[in-house]
Amino acid sequence: MADVALTKQRVAPDRVDRLREWMAEVKTRESEALETLAHEGMVAEAAFLDEGPEETYLFYYMEAEDVDAVHEAFESSPYEIDREHAAVLREVAAEEQPDEQPELLYHLVDGDAAREQDGGFSPGGVEPADAADESDGDPDAADESGDDSTE
Repeated sequence: MADVALTKQRVAPDRVDRLREWMAEVKTRESEALETLAHEGMVAEAAFLDEGPEETYLFYYMEAEDVDAVHEAFESSPYEIDREHAAVLREVAAEEQPDEQPELLYHLVDGDAAREQDGGFSPGGVEPADAADESDGDPDAADESGDDSTE
């Protein structure tokens, strides 16, 4: 099963525009950014900005087989975009940072939806229990009779 993490970084009030500019640039360099995700072993990454009346936070959601390995790969990355990313994050960080990071309470993944979306990807490599019962691997074959009495 994949590891997930959510990090929280306080952003300096006068650096929010710089952060937005950088994130817009990352989106224009999507293929380069996706290459770094593959290098790091990352499955998914998302950045969120929470602008409150007194403080602004950058949240990062990461999903990977091993989040610790992702951090290590990022720190020693050969990619220019990763070095630029790290520099911008240092540049926009507020002087004081939160003592605590968000606590993961649960993480659910719908394996069927993930396979449909990713053309066969199954989180954790686990097939649903009913997959072996379907005739000839055709998911529609088991219900072609129209008989709903088994539900």
